[in-house]
Amino acid sequence: MDGIYRMTPKKIERLLEDFANTKDDAGMERWLRMYGPALPPSFFQEVMELEHHQDQLLAHSPIMAGVVNREGRTDSEIRQAAFMRLHGLAQQLRGAWDEQNSESKEWYIDELRRWVYVRTEPERSGQIPAPPPTDTGFQQALRYFRQKLDLAKHCKNPACRAPYFFAEDPRQRYCDDPHCARWGILRSKKLWARKTRSAKKARTRRRK
Repeated sequence: MDGIYRMTPKKIERLLEDFANTKDDAGMERWLRMYGPALPPSFFQEVMELEHHQDQLLAHSPIMAGVVNREGRTDSEIRQAAFMRLHGLAQQLRGAWDEQNSESKEWYIDELRRWVYVRTEPERSGQIPAPPPTDTGFQQALRYFRQKLDLAKHCKNPACRAPYFFAEDPRQRYCDDPHCARWGILRSKKLWARKTRSAKKARTRRRK
């Protein structure tokens, strides 16, 4: 955990960008290999224990006894449940990232911080009263996000492979992928040409 507390702003941005742009299990595996220490160390263990406990409750329920497998899910299936928690958080991050209103964006980031706590520290967050979340790298990254709302952008190229990025300038519309910058230039030229043709047609009609 030592390195995660000393992340540079660029590394924090990369952590958030990669998380927001991850939409499948293979991508989430890669993210975990690179940024796993940003999550609470007990995350997978706590989730596995919680899911196994829920399986046991269902197996002993008179209503569900004939429906569920009494042996419960395998460890691989339980790990998939943990992945679903992370995918849910990634979806919430994308939703906050896409908000246009700054106040709404702040609200959704604060909500996301709470859900990161609930989904990654089920035992701690389940206490009454719940203590503050562990100061993990992920929590620190979300605080950083809240400070850089005007730089959190969605690339305007609809075909961009990783559209969520942090800009160098609030006016930046495209990510650093050269394909996206080229797409933006071509689009600007097409819009300019269309506008020029429209203006020319309007002048022609006025002369008539």
